[in-house]
Amino acid sequence: MDDSCKGKPKDVVTDVVTRWWATCDMIERVLVIKPAIKVMEEDRQFGNLERLEESDWNNLEITMLVLLPFKEGQELMEGSKCVTASLVAHAVKHIRERLTNLTCAEKDSVGKTLATCLLGDFECRWRTATAATFDDTVERGIRNRQKGVHPALLIAQFLDPRFKSSVCLLFLMLSPRLQSRNGFWKL
Repeated sequence: MDDSCKGKPKDVVTDVVTRWWATCDMIERVLVIKPAIKVMEEDRQFGNLERLEESDWNNLEITMLVLLPFKEGQELMEGSKCVTASLVAHAVKHIRERLTNLTCAEKDSVGKTLATCLLGDFECRWRTATAATFDDTVERGIRNRQKGVHPALLIAQFLDPRFKSSVCLLFLMLSPRLQSRNGFWKL
């Protein structure tokens, strides 16, 4: 067994419905303990269970890469010591960019199929990159869910000191649109 398995023992991480990124964590842990699993397979400690082929391991790695932007976005939004509402637009942009890159970069594979499916659902909920993600009206989608980012969250990002450097650029990009919607700033 190589050095990656030595040290503190690792438990298996199980998928739970209360954590959005639990599947990503579960796959990540399986990949960490892959050498130990390989040794156990060689020693036939799993009985008659099917062994994971190299293509299965590759699919797990690709699936983790597709799920990782959602984990990062959720972790960003979980801050307990700071306000996170102003980070929603940033998280949406980050997730969309990562999924788009995966759908474009991947050759036909499980990862491309999964990324394409998730990007389609994501754009249904948060609007497409070419559509107005930020709007002064609240639009409801499937199951009465908010579509896009609520205007108040855009204002929160605008006022957040963490986005000082990008505020001017954001304002320049949105100012023609905002000027045409005279009720936007009157919240």
